Amino acid sequence: MRPTSADDPTIRTKLKVWQVLAVIESLALIILIGVMVAKYGFEMERLSAIWSPIHGFIFMAYALATAILCFGLNWGIGRMLWIMLSGCIPFWSFVMERKVTQDARLQIDGALLAGTDARTAAPRTSR
Repeated sequence: MRPTSADDPTIRTKLKVWQVLAVIESLALIILIGVMVAKYGFEMERLSAIWSPIHGFIFMAYALATAILCFGLNWGIGRMLWIMLSGCIPFWSFVMERKVTQDARLQIDGALLAGTDARTAAPRTSR
């Protein structure tokens, strides 16, 4: 029997770390776009030399946090790669952060398994 995410006492911490890194990565990507405009549009090479390695480190931390979270939630490799890829698309990563957080919380809390409607947190009624 495969362990569920509810069996992992650190899963909420993993989710919180991932959320923070997802937002930081999103902001770092937007800054990187500005740096690339400065580099190629205004020949400001120094900004790129400073920011590009910093952004690379941030992205690697984000990718690692994504892998740890996805393995902790027993999500597939395809879903994990899709989440990682969202960190490469400006502004889409903000949308994915909300979606992934919502999906993870539903799985962690087991709202659907407990017989409640996750959108309203009210008990489902059978008709």
